[in-house]
Amino acid sequence: MEAPLFDKTAISPAELESRYGTASKDSELTNTDTLLFRDYIALQLLREHERQIHGTPEVTAYEFIPVSYYDYEKEHRHVARNGQVIDLIKDVYDESQTSESFVAIEVGAGVGRFGERLTAEMDADNNPRFIYYPSDISNNAIEVMQRKRLFPTRVSATHLPYARNSANVVYGGEVIEHLTFPMFLQFLSESRRVLKDDGSLIITTPNFDSLPARDEKSRNIIPYNFDEQRNSWASEHVLPFTVNSYREILER
Repeated sequence: MEAPLFDKTAISPAELESRYGTASKDSELTNTDTLLFRDYIALQLLREHERQIHGTPEVTAYEFIPVSYYDYEKEHRHVARNGQVIDLIKDVYDESQTSESFVAIEVGAGVGRFGERLTAEMDADNNPRFIYYPSDISNNAIEVMQRKRLFPTRVSATHLPYARNSANVVYGGEVIEHLTFPMFLQFLSESRRVLKDDGSLIITTPNFDSLPARDEKSRNIIPYNFDEQRNSWASEHVLPFTVNSYREILER
């Protein structure tokens, strides 16, 4: 089903820049892409209004999308992504030349599917120095992780309650597309603060300019990998990235 388009005057250029930063003017995007992106932002503003009506300004997919529908970790791309990230964390662990604890923090851990797999593999490899701290802003997600004995913390990505220079890895899997641009910058700042000097920040996010996304954009459709819950006020993706826009932000 195609996503509806909205009046492009629904959001001002100033609002576009303040909320979405360089992602709203990425040189990699065509004029058509930019107009489509503005339509999507207008759609998100309407969804925000709907969330206020429903009395849930901090909507989360775990609270509004049935598990049978939103069990996305079973999809091939997410399973493959999790495996790649775990391999990266193992590499960082193996390269750490110290007897101190190795701390991995996951921001936006959801219901703990990645954490379950990560801790199981690290335990199987007999890595006694490894410590995993999952976190999420959703109360429902926290409750599920507690039942799984993952010992989560309820936090926002913009305020990480961890000491400076305390983590070897900070991981945000499919998180930053849920943040406004200022929140994303704050997340980067907080991650830098808690990471050790040789620490690693690992981030994954949908590519607004992937080949499937380009195909949909050519047909004037907001890419599915970005707007997964089409025509639903519960949809949470608000900040699209391409390879170039992400690189430009990090190189600032």
